[in-house]
Amino acid sequence: MIARLLLLTFCSFILASAAPAQDVEQALKQQYENKVLTLRHSFKNNSQYYAADGRVLKSGEEGPWTVYKYIAVKKLEVKAQKIELLCSRIAYVYSKQSKRLEPNRYGDMRVTIEIESDQPFDSLRSAQSAFSKVFSSKKSDFIKSVPEYWRDYLEKEEQHAIENQNNAAATQQPANANLKSDVPVQPDGTTEMKPKIFRVGPEVTAPQPLYTPEPMFSTEARKDKVQ
Repeated sequence: MIARLLLLTFCSFILASAAPAQDVEQALKQQYENKVLTLRHSFKNNSQYYAADGRVLKSGEEGPWTVYKYIAVKKLEVKAQKIELLCSRIAYVYSKQSKRLEPNRYGDMRVTIEIESDQPFDSLRSAQSAFSKVFSSKKSDFIKSVPEYWRDYLEKEEQHAIENQNNAAATQQPANANLKSDVPVQPDGTTEMKPKIFRVGPEVTAPQPLYTPEPMFSTEARKDKVQ
């Protein structure tokens, strides 16, 4: 009897521990799967190992950032104290048409990335914290991580992207953009059209009735002269 109770308690503990990990894994899948991420290191290794604080557990030779900095996440798994990512490389190549660097899939090269922790990844916050240490989430962090001779070009590209976004936003007309200035816009966004007044003149004639029926009154109303 006691052995059975211990077994049930152990199984309940295992299920309770697995539930948060599954929740974290599902949330991470929605956030990162099929997304392109930027590594803080441009290792050539096709198998890379990091600690949750961003430390490189197995270092290797670093290559050009245009080839080894970007990865597209294909599959993500959370295994207790480890997060495993199956990725493919995304390389930036020069386009003669646009005369700029453009992203392009780097063949079929697969990359596996493991992030290990001393504690289980039992919360989304702890997992996201580990991701922020391994991957660059800000453009400014990424620019600082590349060789100095690339930074001026990337800063100009970033400024160019911001200008394009601003121009695109400016060309999008709001819903009331075509309304005339004499149409007031209420705080709730609705409009109230002001009636236009026409006065009789050279180009405006007085209105003429089309039908003028005589009013009908009851006998009592006629006697009392009530309309």
